[in-house]
Amino acid sequence: MDKKQVERYRILKLLKELSTKVGRGTEFVSLYIPPGRPLGDVSANLREEYGTANNIKSRTTRKNVLDALESIQQRLKLFREVPPNGLVMFCGAVPQGEAAGSEKTELFVLEPPKPVPFYLYRCDSRFYLDPLLASLSDEKAVGLIALGRDEAGIGVVSGKDLRILDVMTSGVPGKVRVGGQSARRYQRVLEQLVHEFFLRVAERANKEFVEMPNLQGIFVGGPGPTKEDFIKEGLLDYRLKDKIIDIIDLGYAGEEGLRELVNKIAPKLKDISYAEEIETFEELKQALFEHPESVALGQQEVDRAFKQGNVKKLLISEAFDVPFLLMKCDKCDYEIFARANERPDKCPACEGGLTIVKEESGLDHYLDLALEVGADILVFSAHSESGEQFLRSYSGIAAFI
Repeated sequence: MDKKQVERYRILKLLKELSTKVGRGTEFVSLYIPPGRPLGDVSANLREEYGTANNIKSRTTRKNVLDALESIQQRLKLFREVPPNGLVMFCGAVPQGEAAGSEKTELFVLEPPKPVPFYLYRCDSRFYLDPLLASLSDEKAVGLIALGRDEAGIGVVSGKDLRILDVMTSGVPGKVRVGGQSARRYQRVLEQLVHEFFLRVAERANKEFVEMPNLQGIFVGGPGPTKEDFIKEGLLDYRLKDKIIDIIDLGYAGEEGLRELVNKIAPKLKDISYAEEIETFEELKQALFEHPESVALGQQEVDRAFKQGNVKKLLISEAFDVPFLLMKCDKCDYEIFARANERPDKCPACEGGLTIVKEESGLDHYLDLALEVGADILVFSAHSESGEQFLRSYSGIAAFI
């Protein structure tokens, strides 16, 4: 990740958080301002909406919408002009608990990585996120087919996810000894069954891949010659034939074959986080075995490496996106950064008292440190196979030094 990729990641993280927020009424305001739009025009439009909102029958909804509009107008005063890519603002009375009256007005301001294409004001029970999500959904996708005589798996790897789209069994019997005319008749029946299985696999692959956005290519794998026979049958849509990147020998088919296939092709997949996680995790294990001095492992070692300015690449799990506290010792000024739910009572250096300096996401804290020193960054998913192993085996944080 570079700075732009980190910003994009943070926006996606925020949008994921915003998608979970639901108002008690139609009182969540979403505002999209395109670049070049005069702020005076925007303010005039918001004043009109304020007047309209005064007519809302529900007293609570009316108050919350008016508060949201006032918050947006106050924030807009801090801008001299609309930023180069436009401005997006979300504001609403977000419930803090089950009880009515627990709402708190929250305002979120974004400068998107791509230009906002239109002006939009919307008031609803949820924030309107679709335009932003659409502009950020440029994840490349790679199709996967892991095929054997007995079963086949169809999947896609995109972003941080491997999705298993379907696993099919063939119903083709194993080897049976039959002699004479029966052997030839049995062979014809067998070939027909295999053809019908190939047809089912191709139909499902065509359905999934032909219209898939951002599909970069397809890898076909499996044990033995079955995968080559499948390609030779010519059952895949002509638009997919040109997208076959490679045919890979595997030990398995089906779901297990799909996972084996991704592991084998990971070095060939560019700009796909799932494959990058696999490759980096293997690189980390190899470095720990061959050159352990080149790796800082765990939060303490990584903190030390940052203080010494030695971090070349930060590896961190999404599981660090939880509240952390930055604390300072009252006696010796020793600083400690720890999870809020694991807050220490005393300074580990002198046992003095600790004062909280600030609270922030652990993930954001380490991303900022990495950006400051110009280190590369890889954020592991907390749910992928490699991400789960990284979190379980190495506490979810490490660095190449």
